[in-house]
Amino acid sequence: MRKSCAASIIGAGLLAAALTSPPAVAITVGDGTLADWNVTVGDNNTSNFATVAPVGATLLGATISDNNDTSNSYNFAPAPGGPLGGGQDFDAEFMAAAVGIGASKGHLYVAIATGQRPDNGAATYQPGDLKITNIGGAHPGVYGIELGATSGAAITTTGGAGTTYKLGGSGNANGTDSTPAGQTIGAIFRNATFRTGTYGPLGNPGTQLDTNSAVHSDNNESQAGGAQTITGSGTFIGTVTSIYESGNTVTDQHQIIELDIDLATLLQSSFWGSTFLTLQWGPASGNDLIVTFALPPSCDCPSTIPPCQCCCLFGDCCAALPEPGAPAVMIFGFGIVGLAYMRRRRAA
Repeated sequence: MRKSCAASIIGAGLLAAALTSPPAVAITVGDGTLADWNVTVGDNNTSNFATVAPVGATLLGATISDNNDTSNSYNFAPAPGGPLGGGQDFDAEFMAAAVGIGASKGHLYVAIATGQRPDNGAATYQPGDLKITNIGGAHPGVYGIELGATSGAAITTTGGAGTTYKLGGSGNANGTDSTPAGQTIGAIFRNATFRTGTYGPLGNPGTQLDTNSAVHSDNNESQAGGAQTITGSGTFIGTVTSIYESGNTVTDQHQIIELDIDLATLLQSSFWGSTFLTLQWGPASGNDLIVTFALPPSCDCPSTIPPCQCCCLFGDCCAALPEPGAPAVMIFGFGIVGLAYMRRRRAA
């Protein structure tokens, strides 16, 4: 049977603990700041997204669109979601993803900074939901998280009614509806579907979750004038651990969104494995879009020391499995030893 590397891991862990101080506390979702990401969100171009280094977590990926708070340009850069797309009112500026360590291991943290503020008015405050594509793993596919909306107060708890926006041909909101029962703030959906049709100068797809046509009086139109197709939001699989969407109190030009998501719930598996995640967020109109790739963390297992095998259970080393047929061989061997012992006693 192959030997487990658990002993070497434990020894290395004890040595590391003796030589280093305890890890810092995990990211705090809902403190009204991204300081625990080592990120500054400030008005009039004072934001600093280049220093991202989450506290008590491992950074998996980060994307900076821009930090120009004074542009009203609605022109896109060559790539959708590029700098200045949609002007400040629609601006998706920054997104990062991290996985917790220590007590928060197995939790995915997401941070978003945007110019989509609740006090922009209904025509320009159209925040989308979070779209997560799982590449590989046990259950690959598209997942969605209902983020809801607010007229000014911060969102700090899950379970409230979400909001879906009706968008006219210009991409401006011409009404809102509450999402159906079950599609509440913080709800996670597997095989999620998002609103069809495109908005924005380059036809970016929005990131607004679909709702059920039976309970949603939709009058959306794409820029081409086509009606929207409503097919449902997918299969509900759970709720995020915690959520925060700032209201009108953080800055005069930004909104902050933070999430704490249990990875086992999201991936529908306890294995991180070889999968990686693509996270997308933008206004429902599609006037801007920001994408972040969350690559799995490197394994703690010293895979260079055979026969230890690294399968990345949220960064842990999985003990090596026995060789095929080894349990049967072991049982047979124990039986032979036992039989020999009994014969010796009889002979005595």
